[in-house]
Parts: sequence; C-alpha cells; structure tokens
Amino acid sequence: MTRRSLTPKRKREIAAFAGWRTPQGEMVGIEKGELVTLHDGRKVEYDHIYSLGLGGADETANMQPMTPDAHAAKTKRDGAARKKIRHLTGANKEKPKRSFPKGRKLGIPGMRKKLNGKVERL
Repeated sequence: MTRRSLTPKRKREIAAFAGWRTPQGEMVGIEKGELVTLHDGRKVEYDHIYSLGLGGADETANMQPMTPDAHAAKTKRDGAARKKIRHLTGANKEKPKRSFPKGRKLGIPGMRKKLNGKVERL
C-alpha cells in the first residue's frame, strides 16, 4: 500500500481516534488549524503504530499523534527492529559472485559482429 498524504481532516480523525491524547498522555488541541500539544504548544507529528516497513497498514487506526521527541525515539527503535529482522532473515547477507566460466568465449563461434552492426562469418 502506498503512503497517503495527511489532510487536515485526516489529522483530526487520527487525533479523535486516539482520544485527543498522545501515547505519553499529553492532551492535543487545534490551534490556527494545526494540531498542537496543549501544555506547551508544540506541533504534533503523526506516526504509524506498526510501521509500514514491518507490514503495518496506512490507515487511521494504525496512526497516532506524537510529540517530536517521542516520534524520533520511536523511529529509532523501529529502525533497530527492522535491522534485527533483516539480520535474522539473512536479507543483509552478501550474495555470492558468479564467475564467468574459463575458456568460454562470448558470442556465437565462427561469427563476428562488426562496428556497423552487420554480422559476418569468419
């Protein structure tokens, strides 16, 4: 699923779904059309509860309003989890390089391609 942009209506839906609170318990309100925390007025960021990289959906139920500090910390934890999953599944391992068989020549034996594009027999 592709990531959708957050419209002001969708931002309000996310905040209402979360009970107008961040996961840390801070109250969220609307000021000049933007969602901000009520006790210090910082802008609210939006985060996927289950990240898209780990199979989460891009739906309102999977999103939450967060303060910038908490969002940065959660993003760091999500990155570490993705790294661990890739390590355990072997997705980060180098692929073995295949060598070209020795003694094998390129092209069709007895034929040569000229610079003008024509093929001639040797």
